[in-house]
Amino acid sequence: MSTGADRSDHSCHAADCDAVCRPEFLMCPAHWRMVPYDIQARVYAHYRRGQCDDKRPSLSWISAAKEAVTAVGKAEGKPVALINRQLRVLDVFVGAAAAAARNTTTTTPTRR
Repeated sequence: MSTGADRSDHSCHAADCDAVCRPEFLMCPAHWRMVPYDIQARVYAHYRRGQCDDKRPSLSWISAAKEAVTAVGKAEGKPVALINRQLRVLDVFVGAAAAAARNTTTTTPTRR
């Protein structure tokens, strides 16, 4: 559960939707139901608890989220330009995600 973010400042990521939803949710319930199940599964699989607070979702989650936004936009017949504008909102997180991926180091156990 998010503790640092104001719940009233997060809205659905579907194009042209300003419905308020919890930061942990990509979309409002009405739009989320429009996302194909395989894409929903990818969004869930790549979600990391706390990513709403530190604003550092993984590149995999961002990719899955973009698939969801695109699927809903196409299902609603939204213009490509409007869908692309909404996808750019998610691009804000790409830099932080890429930096986090670069900084992730794996440690190799040493033999004694």
